[in-house]
Amino acid sequence: MTKEELLALFYIIGNVVCLFVLLLLFIKNRKNKQTQSQYFNYIVISLAVYFIGDALWSPCYFKLIPNYDIFIKFARMLYYTATAFLGYFWFVYINITIGSDLVYNNKKRRLLYIPIAIASIYAILICLFLDPSIKNIYGYLTAFSLCIEPFLFVIFAGIKVFLKQLKVTDKVLKKRYINIAFWPIVILMVSIMQLFVAELPVFCFGTTIIVLALYIYNQDSLISTDPLTGIYNRNMLNRFISNGLNSENTYYVLMIDIDRFKSINDTKGHLEGDKALKYMASLLNNIVSKRGDFLARYGGDEFIIISKEDKLENIINLCNTITEETKKTKDDLGYSFTASIGYSIIDKDKPITESIELADNNLYEEKEIHHKKDKKR
Repeated sequence: MTKEELLALFYIIGNVVCLFVLLLLFIKNRKNKQTQSQYFNYIVISLAVYFIGDALWSPCYFKLIPNYDIFIKFARMLYYTATAFLGYFWFVYINITIGSDLVYNNKKRRLLYIPIAIASIYAILICLFLDPSIKNIYGYLTAFSLCIEPFLFVIFAGIKVFLKQLKVTDKVLKKRYINIAFWPIVILMVSIMQLFVAELPVFCFGTTIIVLALYIYNQDSLISTDPLTGIYNRNMLNRFISNGLNSENTYYVLMIDIDRFKSINDTKGHLEGDKALKYMASLLNNIVSKRGDFLARYGGDEFIIISKEDKLENIINLCNTITEETKKTKDDLGYSFTASIGYSIIDKDKPITESIELADNNLYEEKEIHHKKDKKR
């Protein structure tokens, strides 16, 4: 076999192996209907399309098949268009992971379709009339221009995660955000390397390793993270409590739930109910991450916050802030809901579960007040 044939064979085998890995991940994850898992599947599908185009490109690049010019144009259109979608799906996935409210704002999310459409049309036109693989300054610039849209999506996602981790004080959450910020950096590195080493499937192997590591990381995160909302779960709450609170500080526990949540499920469906829960989690996460408070999903539509705070006045202000923020739901979701909040100071001479129970009782007293007000209207 000639050197070109060996390189082409290696390139094709590399893509086939990576496609097989992606297929296994998709089969393993396809039944998970959570939004985060769905976008993970979209990333996997986009990469699979890229690898198919890349596998077609290899024998064309090395001129091992007749009429290779037509096939190579088709292969380029396939993988550059897949790259455009990949950047968008990766951006949304990271925003879901960090609890950004951008994902739940339909108007803002639809605006992101515009650069995808432009990038896809641009990729088709460029690949029809130009050759991005030419090894000169024009070829490199053409190839780079095709990657600008996904690069920008990935860069903005990385910057967003980096800024997010600066605002949190929880060490576990900060470490998680740093890990998430690392993924876009690696993707950019292997993408740039691929532009200069066209004969080797660098992007193929690099992105497959990242996606596989991401899947394993997500499985580990399920131990401490609520799969629907992306915030801490009861397991993490129990771990937080068992580690003990600093006896020198004063802490409050807040119990929050969505008013008339059952009616959202009954009238709009459980998918909309899940969306409301995710929106509420994102809203609370944005508020408490700036304060360094602990936040977890307690169960159902209930959330719990443990806040280190000396003044009751600041806790009341925190409750008011949460209440005010929930009033914005109509703009983002198309309908409005309110939240009830019960709080209690944590008595260090008693088990913390008693303080949680007291806050929960206060929560239901608050819900009764809201219910009576609604009846009078």
